[in-house]
Amino acid sequence: MFPLFAETLIAKKLSTFVFPEDLLDRRQVISKWQGLFTDKLEAELQPNIHEFLHDLFVDVLGYGSPFGDETWELELVPQASLGLFGEGLCHPLVKIDWDASYPAENNHAYEWIVRINSMGIYLLHGQMPSIFCEQFLWSNVTELFNWQKFYLLLCRRTLLPRSLGAKSHTLLLFEESQELENEYLRQIYTQVVTTRDRLTKDFRHRLSQAEVPDQPTVENLADEKALKLIYRILFITYAQSWQLLPPRLIGDAYDFYNPYQEQPVWCNYKAIFHGLRSGNSRFKELLPTYVCSIFAPDLILDEMIFVGDELCRQLKEIAKFNVRENLTLGAWNCLLHSLLPPPRKRPAKYPCKYLGTAQSVIAKLQVHPNLDVNNLIIFDRQCRSGTLLVVAFFYLLQHTNSTAEFIMTNCLYGTDPDPQAVAMTKLNLWLAGLTHCAPVTALDQHIYHQPEVTNQFLWQDDHKLVIELQK
Repeated sequence: MFPLFAETLIAKKLSTFVFPEDLLDRRQVISKWQGLFTDKLEAELQPNIHEFLHDLFVDVLGYGSPFGDETWELELVPQASLGLFGEGLCHPLVKIDWDASYPAENNHAYEWIVRINSMGIYLLHGQMPSIFCEQFLWSNVTELFNWQKFYLLLCRRTLLPRSLGAKSHTLLLFEESQELENEYLRQIYTQVVTTRDRLTKDFRHRLSQAEVPDQPTVENLADEKALKLIYRILFITYAQSWQLLPPRLIGDAYDFYNPYQEQPVWCNYKAIFHGLRSGNSRFKELLPTYVCSIFAPDLILDEMIFVGDELCRQLKEIAKFNVRENLTLGAWNCLLHSLLPPPRKRPAKYPCKYLGTAQSVIAKLQVHPNLDVNNLIIFDRQCRSGTLLVVAFFYLLQHTNSTAEFIMTNCLYGTDPDPQAVAMTKLNLWLAGLTHCAPVTALDQHIYHQPEVTNQFLWQDDHKLVIELQK
């Protein structure tokens, strides 16, 4: 569910890796077996598992065959595995699991685990929770980029070391990816937290001198508006990374100079927020409309508060991060979780322990193999940064025939006693689904910080299956 490798690092390795000349022809091996990768026909595949594994690992990925050689790398009995085998030599390094359930507990005696089922093939690290994996679905693994990535990570030259005690290229790639993500995570976290704290201080000063009737204390109000502005920028940063918004939307707004009428940068930023909320044809590229509470009109933030050019510059620095290429889904969720109170001097080291708890979500959902999204409620009683609901969303998207919009609109619910966590959960879910659908307004009604309100409507329909992620 959470990828093992940063996209930018994979792209860099793919550009220099020497592939075999017949790489594309080897896809025929997958095509030969692809018709049997369904729940109904999987039973027909079982008697031919060893033949399939031999075709996949020997003919496609280049491992030494166990038949007729003095040394070999593929072992089929008693446990299918990859490693270094021969006369007096038996060192399995990669366990091969044929397992219809995903994910399951890892065997830490192995360096890697390759899990295969009717959905696809998954590469897991032996020392990481199974929620962290690189997945290749049978439905699209033969597409060029996926096929090259599949070969890069799992072929004999990379997944196994040259000798015992050495590190394989895939393991080195994994360690490099961890270092890269932790460094990038530290950079973006530092920029976000520094900017948030300065915004909060500035907003407290401005609001203390303004008349704000029927509002919470100035400190709480300043905190809320500073966070809302940060969430808007993070939303734009994420959308820019996925090319759903112009890549320099915030940067161009900061650099824009009107020779006929001088105006502060903050006015340009507010024009972007308004354009994302209501549409604006005056931009160079037509902006999509995102009808969600993040960009909803806010009298305090949009009218009463002014953000100076220096703070606008710091917001621009956040928007320069390319989170898609440099942060996996897991690292992104680690960032959001680290931004919740209590304050931290540095982000949680990736992968943080909190992400490991998301593995329980898969186990809860797998108890119900034939989920009917028309009669399903996924409920997280303490949603925090929304990671568990994000995992449930991707699971339903992959294992049902429903659309992302339907799942978001009808299936996902959560509560939290901290309103900041509620706002963070909605942001996380909106961004998780952003490449599949526009943000759905239903989340504003489904994610609450008053648990008793949610309970009133959650169980009023006895015909729905309610799966609680935390009790």
